[in-house]
Order: sequence, then structure tokens, then C-alpha cells
Amino acid sequence: MRVAVGEVWERFVPPAVRQRLVPWWARAQRVGRSVGRYRRLLVADLASFAFTSIFVSAVYAGVLYGSRFWWAVFRETPVGAGYFGFFLERASFIEAFLEQPLWVLTLKVYGATVVVGLAVGVVGQFLLAKRYLYDFAGCPTRLVVWGGPTLLGTSLWATDAFAIDLRTALIVCAPPALGMFAQCLNLATRLCPEVTAVGRLVTRSGLWRRLMRQWPCWR
Repeated sequence: MRVAVGEVWERFVPPAVRQRLVPWWARAQRVGRSVGRYRRLLVADLASFAFTSIFVSAVYAGVLYGSRFWWAVFRETPVGAGYFGFFLERASFIEAFLEQPLWVLTLKVYGATVVVGLAVGVVGQFLLAKRYLYDFAGCPTRLVVWGGPTLLGTSLWATDAFAIDLRTALIVCAPPALGMFAQCLNLATRLCPEVTAVGRLVTRSGLWRRLMRQWPCWR
């Protein structure tokens, strides 16, 4: 493709026009290389995101179905029968919660986790927090600063979606939230610029100077 474009450029564009367009042509080539590099990195991030999503969703579904099996066994034991006798309301809630279609529950919690995780990542990337509190931070800091808000946001959604208390929602949403927050942050980093990059773009475009001339009170 590059060879074909170069041949067209050399053969059909007059030398005088080429001389004038050389700076623009070089800039277009740099932009094309940057776009190609960005596309490759984005595809790699999307592939990693998809693989992690499949793995986390499968593990989460396995945990839910395993919990349903464990509960069915537990309720048949003497301890389980005693639990139903002393904590009937709580036991009835657990049974009703586990009797719903668990694959639907998996998809709902996963979807909410991705939405919240991307939102947290976009805010962190735009405000430069990701650079200092993730790239140069250890695992405990990453879990607290990024996994914590993702888990909390997903859990607040779950309290309303499933009519459960916050403590139960934190337990229900912990596997997908803690499994996906890093991938959500990486994808948000690829899709969202930092505020400094936006500032440089506005400055170079001259938009800020035009706004200053339009509203003299800003001077």
C-alpha cells in the first residue's frame, strides 16, 4: 500500500506541486504511522480485555454454580437444618438468590463491573491519577485505589438491582470487580487522553486565543 501511494505521488503529482506539499506529505506520513501504531496497540488491548473477560466470567459463573451446589448440600445436613430454624429469613433469601438464572446474574454483574471500571479508569487517566497511583504503585495500592472504587460502584448498583444490602453486594461483586479493574483501566488509558494532552491540543490549535478574544473579560 505504501509503495502504491509513493508511485502515485511520484508519477502523477507535478514536481512544483510536490515541492509545496512535501511538508504536508511528511506530516501525513507521521500521522499515518502514529495511527497504525495506535491501532495495533488498541487491538492488542482489546484482545487482552476479551480474554480476561471470558476467563473472569467463567470463573465467576463457576463460583456461583458451586455455591448453589454447596448450599443444596448444606441445607440437607443437621447444621443446615438448624440454620434454617434459627435464621429462616436469611436462609430463604440465600436460597431465592441462588435459584435465579446464574448465567444471567453473571452477565449482569460483569456488565456493571465493566461500565464502572471504565468510568473509574477514564477519570483516573484524564486527571493524571493513573500515572502516579497505578504505573508507579504496588499491588496493594492498585487494589485500594482502583479496585476499591470499581468494587464499591458495582456493589452500589447491585444493592438496587438485586435488593440486597451493601455487605452482601460487596461479596457478590468482588470476583468480577477485582478481576477486571486492571483491564478496564488499561483500556480506558488507551481510549482517553490526559488533561495535559487536551491542553496542548487546545493551545496548539489556537482555540484558547480565539476564546480570549471573544470574551475580553477573561483577559
